[in-house]
Amino acid sequence: MKRSPFVINIYLDKNYDYQRQGIGRKLIEKIAEKLSRSGLASMLAWVLEDNPACQFYQALGGQQVKQQQIEFEGVKLNEIAYGWIDTKVLMAR
Repeated sequence: MKRSPFVINIYLDKNYDYQRQGIGRKLIEKIAEKLSRSGLASMLAWVLEDNPACQFYQALGGQQVKQQQIEFEGVKLNEIAYGWIDTKVLMAR
C-alpha cells in the first residue's frame, strides 16, 4: 500500500521576525503544488485546538472537517482537521 505524503509540523518561531512575512503561506503553497503534481487533489492539516495557527488555516480557506482527542505525554489534547477539497485554491495565492 502506498503511503500518502504528510508534513509533521510547520512552525515559525515567534521570537524572530519570521512570522507575518508570508513564509507560512509560501510553504503551504509549495506543499499544495507538490501534492497536485503527485496526483493528490485534497489536503488536511491537523492543528491543536488551542493553537493560534487555527486562524492561519481558516484564512487560507481551510474548512473544519473533523475533530479528535489525542494524548501526548499523559495530557489529553483536542485536534482539529482543516481540509481543502482542491489544493489548487492554495497555489499562487
